Parts: sequence; C-alpha cells; structure tokens
Amino acid sequence: MSKEIVIKNRIGFLSQKPLDIEVVLEKTSCGIGFYDEHFRITSEPNSGPMMLFDPKCVGRGVQWYDPDNRSKCRLVINTPAAPQDVDLLYKVASCMTEMWKAKSVYVDDEEIPVSSFPEMVIKDKESNISVLTNAKQFWSDNVTITGAYWPLTFSLEEMSAFAGKDGYEEFGRTLHRMLSVDAFFAAPNIFRDGDLVFCVYVPLIDAISIMPNTADGNSRDSDGEEKPFDKSLVILGSPDGSGESIKISLKEYLSKIPEKYIEKYDAEHVQVHPIPIEDLRGIFK
Repeated sequence: MSKEIVIKNRIGFLSQKPLDIEVVLEKTSCGIGFYDEHFRITSEPNSGPMMLFDPKCVGRGVQWYDPDNRSKCRLVINTPAAPQDVDLLYKVASCMTEMWKAKSVYVDDEEIPVSSFPEMVIKDKESNISVLTNAKQFWSDNVTITGAYWPLTFSLEEMSAFAGKDGYEEFGRTLHRMLSVDAFFAAPNIFRDGDLVFCVYVPLIDAISIMPNTADGNSRDSDGEEKPFDKSLVILGSPDGSGESIKISLKEYLSKIPEKYIEKYDAEHVQVHPIPIEDLRGIFK
C-alpha cells in the first residue's frame, strides 16, 4: 500500500533539466539516503529510490524515483504513513512543482491542482488513520514496516493501539523515538556451505546494536521454498585484541547477555548496549 504523486516539468522542452537535488534538500531541510538490501539507510546510491526524510521528526520517509529525469519524477510514501511523512510528501511536492513551474500533479492518473495540497494533507492523514484503526483487517500477525533508517516490527496489538486520531499522532511520535536511537541495525549475513545455510550477525562492540530477539529465521532454497537456517551465529572481531574473531550461537548469545545490557526494541528485536570486555569474555567462553 502506498501513495504516489507524479510531477511533470512544465518548463519549455528545450530548457528542461532534472531537478537540482541540492536545491530540493536546501528548500525542504531534508536528509537523504538510499536503502541497502536490508532496507537500512546508506549514503551509497544504488538501483533503488532516493530516500528523503525529516531529521527533526523521522518517520518512514518519502521515496523519490527518477531524480535524473528531466520531464517527470515520482514521490511515494508507504502506508501506513506517519503524520510527518504526509507533511513531508506535500512539502517536497510543493518545492518541486515550484521549481518546474507546475500548477498541478497527478495522483492515480488524476490531475490535482497544487492549490488543493492542504486538503490532500488532511485527506491522506484520515486515510492512514483508517488503516491503523482497522489494522486487524490488513494484518494477522507481526507487522514489519520500512522506516527511514531501518525496518521496524510491531505486534498486531501494538499496531492496533495506534487507532484513531490520537493513536495516529502517537504512531508518528513512536517512529521518531525508535528511529532516533543511535544504533547499528545488525542485519543477517547469509552463507551457504553445500546444503547448509548459515545466518551470521556481527554486532558492534562499542555502540548499541539492534539484534533479533530469537534465533528463529528462514532462508529460501533454490526452489524458492522457505526452510529454517541450519545455524544462526554471532561473530565478534577480536574484542580482546588477540586478533582472533570469536563466535557463538545467536540463541546462546542472547541468553548470556546480562539484563543490564539488553532491552526490548520492537516486536522482533532487542537493543544490546555496549558490553565491557570482561562481560564479553563471560558470554563467549
């Protein structure tokens, strides 16, 4: 589910140029990034869309497709979009239409005048409120959504708690709070050894790492069928300075972390705070 706005360049064809990215960022005060294969933000351009977000109120972000196209571009927000994402969508669209001298945009092939943006903001927020209020009609289990920085997972009960106008505002505050944590999202590295499939996590030693809260997980075989990982491991590169990396099963790692260094992050992840070398030795011995 998503909302897409198409903006067309109305400057004379011979004078048309792609939108100046630096000008867009300056006028909208946006941050910029690109998703990697794990939907974590990175500064490295790739084949995916450019991600715009408000650093002062982080949500799911606005995806900018075709930034090098001189005749049109697309802006997309995923549903449910937080209030700050809806506001940012129309803020960026207003900037782009002004730069390209466009007095209208296109939504589902329908031409919408720029003058109606205030009404569209209200309408889109009401639509997202409806999705969250009726969460159980859209999802039946944990809900994973892309955030501007990395994915977030909510239980169905947590998602349902964002119902109504007040719940929707809380949804926006919750995304900002969770995505404002100074942390490293440890995504799985998948390795194959013959028929065996290994899932390896490499957390940071001196910073908060967001890790899965269980060792459960699936991979896909050559036929596309899901199967459990044969082994899930955690590897740290020489925390004691010996030059030797150390490894342990993810299940054992999670069970051995002292409570003062670990806390819930979302429905499927925990925050692991920096662990002193002495305690790390106890975990990996």
